Amino acid sequence: RPLRPGQERISGPESHLDSEKPSEEYFERLHDLAQVLTAAISESLGLEPGHLNSLFGPKHTSLLRLNHYPACADSSRYGVNRHTDPGGVTILMQDFYGPASLQVRRGDQWYNIQPVPYAYVINLGDMMQVWSNDRYVVSEHRVVTSSEQERISIPFFYAPAFTSDVEPLVDGERVYRKVNYGEFIKKRFN
Repeated sequence: RPLRPGQERISGPESHLDSEKPSEEYFERLHDLAQVLTAAISESLGLEPGHLNSLFGPKHTSLLRLNHYPACADSSRYGVNRHTDPGGVTILMQDFYGPASLQVRRGDQWYNIQPVPYAYVINLGDMMQVWSNDRYVVSEHRVVTSSEQERISIPFFYAPAFTSDVEPLVDGERVYRKVNYGEFIKKRFN
């Protein structure tokens, strides 16, 4: 497959991915987990279990990413600045052999999220906040690097189709107006 700008092909004796099959299988398993989590969120909002999942559509824009953060004292160079995730649900497998590098903001303070072996970190995205009409509020987070040790993370982003219109689904005064997910992404990343 052709590479996107900035991507590099994994190759050589250090490569653990000799084909796309393991990553495709992992993608499918995380997609299934995201649907289970989203069904539970639907029920917590008083909706049918499959309601939120139906809004992602068959052309959802979910993606699996493999991030490598080299050892570097300057987080602004190789870390990820503060942000929220734009989609519905993010499932993150942290590298649990390295130091804590994921930080979540609460008030004016940043807190380290210590890696737990074989556990996922679950973040809700901006669209989930809109669907829930602020019953669920996303967490601002960032990634900092370590000067002593490299780090790997594998986030899965469960995101709706670019054609999806997103609006509050719960009763009460609307905090948000309807937004098209594709337009939201264009404005956010341009």
